[in-house]
Amino acid sequence: MTVVGISQKIKRAWLDVVLDRLVTTTDEKELRSLLDTHLREDLPGTESRAKAAGIVLRIWGGSDPKNTSLRDRAVALLPRISGQERIWLHWGMAALAYPFFRDLAEVIGRMLTLQDDFTTIQVQSRLTATWGDRATSKEAAQKLITSLVDWEVLRSTKTKGHFLLTRKMTTTVTDLQLWLLEAMLGASKSDEIEAQQLLRLPESFPFSFTVSVGDLRNHEGFNIHRQGLDMDMAAVRQVKVEPPPKPPAKQKKSKKKESAEPDNPTLFDEPKQEVVSGGDERATLPTIPVTSRQPTVKQEGDRMAAENRSVFRTLLFNRIPELVNKHFGAIPELVIYEGAVWIPADLPLDCRELAKEVIAEDAAIADVFSIEDVAQHIESIVVTIVREGTGGTLDLVEQLCSRFEKRDERKLVLIPLQGVKLSERAVDIGSFRLRTMDVEAVEAVLALWNAAIDRTTNTPDQKAAAKELFAVELERDLLGAVCLEVRVCSDLTKAEQTAAHKANILLDLLRYGGSGLHHKTVDPGVSLKGDARPGVYRRYVLPLGESAATNAVFNTPPYGELVLDEAALQIFGTLGVQRLAATLDGPLSQFESALFRSVHWFGESRMQLRPEYEIVTLAVTIESALAVPGKEGHGRNDLSEAVAVLLSEDPDHRKGLYDLTREALRQRGEVVHRGAAPAEWEGLKGFRNVVLRFIATAIHSTDRFKTCAELLSWVTSQKSGLVKGRRP
Repeated sequence: MTVVGISQKIKRAWLDVVLDRLVTTTDEKELRSLLDTHLREDLPGTESRAKAAGIVLRIWGGSDPKNTSLRDRAVALLPRISGQERIWLHWGMAALAYPFFRDLAEVIGRMLTLQDDFTTIQVQSRLTATWGDRATSKEAAQKLITSLVDWEVLRSTKTKGHFLLTRKMTTTVTDLQLWLLEAMLGASKSDEIEAQQLLRLPESFPFSFTVSVGDLRNHEGFNIHRQGLDMDMAAVRQVKVEPPPKPPAKQKKSKKKESAEPDNPTLFDEPKQEVVSGGDERATLPTIPVTSRQPTVKQEGDRMAAENRSVFRTLLFNRIPELVNKHFGAIPELVIYEGAVWIPADLPLDCRELAKEVIAEDAAIADVFSIEDVAQHIESIVVTIVREGTGGTLDLVEQLCSRFEKRDERKLVLIPLQGVKLSERAVDIGSFRLRTMDVEAVEAVLALWNAAIDRTTNTPDQKAAAKELFAVELERDLLGAVCLEVRVCSDLTKAEQTAAHKANILLDLLRYGGSGLHHKTVDPGVSLKGDARPGVYRRYVLPLGESAATNAVFNTPPYGELVLDEAALQIFGTLGVQRLAATLDGPLSQFESALFRSVHWFGESRMQLRPEYEIVTLAVTIESALAVPGKEGHGRNDLSEAVAVLLSEDPDHRKGLYDLTREALRQRGEVVHRGAAPAEWEGLKGFRNVVLRFIATAIHSTDRFKTCAELLSWVTSQKSGLVKGRRP
């Protein structure tokens, strides 16, 4: 049974007490005695006090030698950080000590990326896949959530069981950020993580990081190596921790013990090779042998995952032959089948139902594979059995199960853009990476693509022909193009969905930012190649591991170029483009989500050729930026006042902004409700500029306001006197 290890709420003050004492001593007996005294007021019961002390000491006591160095460096950081910044340290040590803490933090982080709040029941439900449907894990989740409220990481809402992120925590201490990243990587289930992904782990959701991959590379706690097309992978650099001094009488015995164990590696020894299933080799680092008296939580978690795998394995081994027999009857062990296999209409539906059952047996599969992808593989196995006989059934199912278990589905999706030009080889806008595809980049793409071709079952001649064909096609379509890079770990279906979603967000940001560079009449028409065919975009899904790949090409003519040079990026900064893009690295506030919708509608306004449609989309831009969830739309007066007050403090200027915005919103009503065409309205150009300034100012106000309601409440508190009937 997997050990959860957390049985009660842990207050931050208790962790602070131990952290303060660690400056002078690491003696566990002394720390336990200190805690016992400190906890008497909060926990009168001896048993509950002992349990709480045990949890705190597991976090900060350094019971695991691998974490001693991190603990000591955390203590060394104390003189350089504030009291509130200690949360960074508590978070990292708790994740290292308790995998359940890390998993819960990951669940909450993922939910807050998609929604503004979450419930205890939602967290408990999602943890069931990893920790089982047990009372201990459910109770531990509830205790930990209340602990995070005490730590001021989360805050309760008026609805019982609902929680919000209190705020994103920041720090100017670079070493503190790097320390936490090292701790979270050490607590991760993976030996190495893509460096950019490390900077935005969902389990680090309360924290805002300003360090870069370059900082990771310079930090002694990380090993950074290049993989694939310009992808940096980060692993923890494990260094040998010197054991504490021993009494003189025992030094001789200790020395003999060391000489009897020549396998203990140092930083200068050749690392031992760690081999995983499938024959692949992992890069290894010097490690310290640690004797374990009982299975660790990770080992127990691996055992539980293995049990899940055996369940879906058995399911596939049993059900696939049933599908063959149901739709095709009895099939001999060896078949020589000529011609195409007729597919019964119900077979795809049955394969889809089986795919759902497989994913239900192991929820981790759903993080990487879609139902459609699993169903297609099952159908392919069924057809292959019909064509070749039942003799290869076991091998076919085993290959599919191995793919599910390894989950080596890392992909690089390249989406070419039109209307964009870079002054540098690569430009980052928040978490978005844009790259000019020069000769070196195209060659790297070809290497990935050819590796995918080599893994197919085609003949050598077919593989050679495919490589030659795609070499010409990729060079023709990619060389000189600007591409959005999206890195994912999923099957083809999910990879394309994720990439398309990110690409559309980027387009909104580029169109919005481009308005500061070009007049609407000469807009370069930034878009995805393929937009000339509705719903279709050009994309190249390249495998970084052993996963599948695809290449779909659609040709369209160019419209022009948005040159992203240093001057352009400065204007983007003024408009808040990078700032808004960077918010995607963590959970979005309700106000930030509203601003993304607002930026989308502003981008749509740039695409309108008729003035009445532009007025409508500009008005919707303001409305979406100020929309309060669960409330009816605000009237023209309230919206106009919000724009005026946010943009100016001068009463006369405010009045002009208020009148212009109110008239534009009136014009919008005329267009929508009466079909008017205000082609001659002279205020359109001025209103366009006001809306642009309004969005930019709102983006730069995301630290002040977390919800639209907060912004509107602040506007009311300013008592501008612009709205008739409301006293100044």
